[in-house]
Amino acid sequence: MAWTTQEALGEQLGNRGSLFESGTDTHTVKIVAIHIISDAVFRDLIPAENNRWIGTVNGNGDNLGSLDSIPANAILRGRWTEFKLLSGKVIAYLGEF
Repeated sequence: MAWTTQEALGEQLGNRGSLFESGTDTHTVKIVAIHIISDAVFRDLIPAENNRWIGTVNGNGDNLGSLDSIPANAILRGRWTEFKLLSGKVIAYLGEF
């Protein structure tokens, strides 16, 4: 299926919906952006492709550790397939890739 420019842009911006997380549930979904609502620490943040986006493993040399807190109002853009918080609140925007 060929996408129009508008459809492709919508996918990059989370056109497939979003989810709010304030606990420690594991989410295995395709994520294109994460908006940090309150300072957040990730237990798991798994990039869709190794060495391309930050994560807790294989994160392009920028692995997040359990002591790395991302401040409120930060927006992470990339592609992830799974995340789990240790603390904080986030909105994850879903996409297709």
